[in-house]
Amino acid sequence: MGGSGFSGMFVSDYCFEDSKIPIKTNGNPYLPKWVSDDTLLVISSYSGNTVEVLQMFLDGIEKGCRIITMCSGGKLKKLADEYEVECILLPEDMQPRHAIGFMIGYTLAIMDKVGAVNDLEDVRGCIVGLKAYRDSLSDYKSDNEAKRIVKMIEGCVPMICIDPSLISIGFRWKTQINENSKRVAFKHVTKDSIVRIVDAWGDSHRREFALVSMLGYDDGFVDSNRMIIVKDGCIDNSIPFMGCFIHCDSMVEGMLKYLILGDYMSLYLAKKSEVEPTAVPSITDLKNRMKQMFCRMNISDLFK
Repeated sequence: MGGSGFSGMFVSDYCFEDSKIPIKTNGNPYLPKWVSDDTLLVISSYSGNTVEVLQMFLDGIEKGCRIITMCSGGKLKKLADEYEVECILLPEDMQPRHAIGFMIGYTLAIMDKVGAVNDLEDVRGCIVGLKAYRDSLSDYKSDNEAKRIVKMIEGCVPMICIDPSLISIGFRWKTQINENSKRVAFKHVTKDSIVRIVDAWGDSHRREFALVSMLGYDDGFVDSNRMIIVKDGCIDNSIPFMGCFIHCDSMVEGMLKYLILGDYMSLYLAKKSEVEPTAVPSITDLKNRMKQMFCRMNISDLFK
């Protein structure tokens, strides 16, 4: 769920083209019926107290899954100890969305060990370039790409149009704008909805929205010309539009650079809006309410 769930989405996107092992991310408290003792279940919850994830763990135990857990402690760590399940401990005192570097790294390592990826050399090989790209965005006073996006979407609701290879990144941009900037944002997968985007935006004249497009690595369908069609489909061309294309030597480098760009953009947008990016009182309140209402008695007992 949320920031913890993003790492699974990212790794699933990364493994999509090369993995011969089916990989499915699951945000449902229950597991599908096809899950069995041949299934490796990676249970990821930064806090270790997310009720949906705790239920998923117990469901996996009932179905005989092989399980690896990932958390900073909490009820999930206690369950892992009780059932003698492997637990990867994350650093404490972070927001889940801040811990994704650890969570993506550990999840990728698991996929490497089970043979879902051939090796992780492309990940290791882009680290130097990622650091340089991060440094290019870290100066708030500079006219960098993150600042330019903020300037374009200021006063508007961002609509993020993404390449299908970047579904997890589009989700990350949306949720970072939601949680860091405290702003509403939406996303569209371009191949699936390009015609409908043009139709809806062309007829609406909704100047309160801004379009931001992201192009993936070496995509044969969605290119810069096609994204211009989206922009030109807005009849009066008054809707703000920005197309993003990041130079990269591999798909994972592009994914990680877009991740960094979206994170900095959301922080700069929070600064521009004069809001505190770390605090998420509404989410904390929602989680507390869900603990009280969850229907399964075996989960309710964990919080007594």
